[in-house]
Amino acid sequence: MRQSWPVVELGKVLIQDQTYVSAPELRLYPKLSVKLYGKGVFLDAPADGATLKMQRHQLAKAGQVILSEIWGKRGAIGLVPSEGEGALCTSHFFLFTVDESLVERGWLSAIFRANYLEEQLSSRARGTTGYASVRPQHLLSAKIPLPPLPEQRRIVGRINTLATKIEEAQSFR
Repeated sequence: MRQSWPVVELGKVLIQDQTYVSAPELRLYPKLSVKLYGKGVFLDAPADGATLKMQRHQLAKAGQVILSEIWGKRGAIGLVPSEGEGALCTSHFFLFTVDESLVERGWLSAIFRANYLEEQLSSRARGTTGYASVRPQHLLSAKIPLPPLPEQRRIVGRINTLATKIEEAQSFR
C-alpha cells in the first residue's frame, strides 16, 4: 500500500450499531455467519424467534460491517450482503454502520478479504486461548490506509475487473 495515504482508525469511518431487540418476533429469521480469514459473510440456517435462548439480538442491515466476537481474531469480519437484510445476529456478533462520505464499502471489503486486520485484532483479543474475544473497541481502534474516495473507487474497480478475469479463466478449466 502507498505510504502517502493517511492511516486512520476504523472508528473514523465506522459507527457501532447498538440497537438491540430483547424480544424477537415469533417467526423465522435469516441468520448470518462470518467465514474466517476474510472469506465473507453468508446466510446460515434460519433462526426461530420462538426458540431463542440469548437475551440480546440485533437485526442486520445490508452493507453493515459484521464482526465475530470469538473469531474476529482470525479474520471473521465482512459486509452484510443484501440477502442478509433483517438477519438475526446474536450478542456474539457486532454490527457497524459505514460512513460512506469517507470510505467506500468496496474498499472495506477489499481490506477484509485481504485479511489485513487479523494481526491487529488477534494481538488485542483477550481471554483464554480458545475464547480470546475481540470487542468493538478493538475493531474501532484498528488502523487502515485510507486513500481519497476517487482512488478507493479506482482500486476497487481494478480489483473487480481482475476478479472477473480470474472467474472467466477458471471457467475454461
